[in-house]
Amino acid sequence: MVSTVLLELVGLAIAGAVALVGRAFGWLPDFSSLVLLAGVAAMGPAIERYRVGPRRLLAAITTLLSLATVTVLVAMAANRTFSALDDSDAGFLIGFLVAVPATVAVQEWLHNRADAS
Repeated sequence: MVSTVLLELVGLAIAGAVALVGRAFGWLPDFSSLVLLAGVAAMGPAIERYRVGPRRLLAAITTLLSLATVTVLVAMAANRTFSALDDSDAGFLIGFLVAVPATVAVQEWLHNRADAS
């Protein structure tokens, strides 16, 4: 999970650099595409772990459900806490950034549980 968080931070740094370079040329990328870039960069270790893991269907279903659940719950909390985020998708994007490491933790727990049995 630590590698996922670090990769997510690296992805955010790269996305920030892309935004800064783009802004210098008069192009500002969409915020959601930058968050998606950071999330995709962080999912590499989880995908590799999923390839070798047993019970793939159960792990895939649980991973998708945990990703959706954590994303929605954090988005609701962010929108309620910061009323300025209500009109934008920033709450959902913050929820996605928080949900990626949480989903990897759930997947790791499932993999360790399957190894123990």
